[in-house]
Amino acid sequence: MTINGIQVDTSNLESKQDVLDALKEGSGCYVDLEEIRNRYYEAFGNELMWNYPISGDLGVGSCIVVVKEGFLSLPYNSVETDIYEMFQTEHAAMLDEETVCFLIDQWNSYSADLLSAITDMLRILRGK
Repeated sequence: MTINGIQVDTSNLESKQDVLDALKEGSGCYVDLEEIRNRYYEAFGNELMWNYPISGDLGVGSCIVVVKEGFLSLPYNSVETDIYEMFQTEHAAMLDEETVCFLIDQWNSYSADLLSAITDMLRILRGK
């Protein structure tokens, strides 16, 4: 598969269970994924993990991880200075087409609203 311009051999990916086990063995936070991120970066030149920092049904955001089975969403409910995201692993789920469409719509709405607000800020500041 090709994702974000990167050709990915899925046989070199971790499974959903591997990711969840790494979090279970640690403290359930972003730093627990360091070994996987490093392995992915070495194999693909990319960590193949993206933060989706918009609140959804659970938590304040989600980390999306490419795994053998597809795309694993790891919602988080807090971000700490030293450990970063604290995942709600009990709510981890594979993304399906409907959910990805929802994420796209939600992101487009969020970014349009933010862009409109900061454009207005610039207009107001220039008017002073």
